[in-house]
Amino acid sequence: MIDTINYVRVIAINAACMWFVAWGIRRKYELDYKLDKRAWIIRISIIALGVICLCFRSASFKYERLFFGVAADVFLLWPNFAYHLSVMSRRDTTRHNNLF
Repeated sequence: MIDTINYVRVIAINAACMWFVAWGIRRKYELDYKLDKRAWIIRISIIALGVICLCFRSASFKYERLFFGVAADVFLLWPNFAYHLSVMSRRDTTRHNNLF
């Protein structure tokens, strides 16, 4: 149990360091879009899923851990991905409703 807590602590420290650098760049050049509730939920869900998958340190989950870890990093460091994903899903819904 202590080993898992230390592992999560190391992940959190590394993520905070990467986030702070990315935030500084995004803030300096004003690159962020304002996230609505849907985009914020998408972002937090993918980050949470990535952190949960990183906690499973079994060899049988190595590709899943890699995929969800990278996805979590991408959505943590660049929230505009969540913005664009939510806009694309809204656009798809609108197009689907116009067909019927």
